[in-house]
Amino acid sequence: MTMNHIRLVSALTLLPMTAAAQVRDAASLLRGPVQALGQAGFAGMKDISVSEPPSALSASPAAAPADETSQAVKALVEAALKSGGDRTSFGAILRKVGLVFNGEIVPVKDLQVAETDLVRLFSVTSVRGTNDIFIETVKKVGGKKKLRSYLISPDGKLLGSAVSWKENGAYLTDSIPAAEAEADYREQLDFWMRYYRANLKKP
Repeated sequence: MTMNHIRLVSALTLLPMTAAAQVRDAASLLRGPVQALGQAGFAGMKDISVSEPPSALSASPAAAPADETSQAVKALVEAALKSGGDRTSFGAILRKVGLVFNGEIVPVKDLQVAETDLVRLFSVTSVRGTNDIFIETVKKVGGKKKLRSYLISPDGKLLGSAVSWKENGAYLTDSIPAAEAEADYREQLDFWMRYYRANLKKP
């Protein structure tokens, strides 16, 4: 087994990540694993810019008004496009969530926040000529690292979902069952609403 193989196997085992209080150190912990994911096909991430998470993440906010959600999504899109978080993703994800796309490589800009065993991404791609917006997570589930992607509208509604993982050397993409997708998407949207209020909302 070569050193490169050892590095890849090590990277595909989710490393412990810092808690929210230590999120500034998460970039250095995540850089190697996420670069390895990129080399293996998950994302061509370079360096990770991990933003300060919102405070009191354990408190789930009340449902946000539609206008606030639209404002939050707009601000998050702008922040993602300016973040410098360049990576590539799968064309299979776009097709699985219902978008028309014929290519295999999708350039993506994103915001990334690391938690204990989870990386959250607010991702934007303009590969189809308009901004397609995704809320995504990378987490180890059942021994496999899985990328869950939720396509959302500019006002925050769920439009489609997909999950991707590596199996027997190949990357697979499938839909997420509707009830499971709805519950997880709501949790992720709540997180990004709190992030918006803590970091991006203007007084």
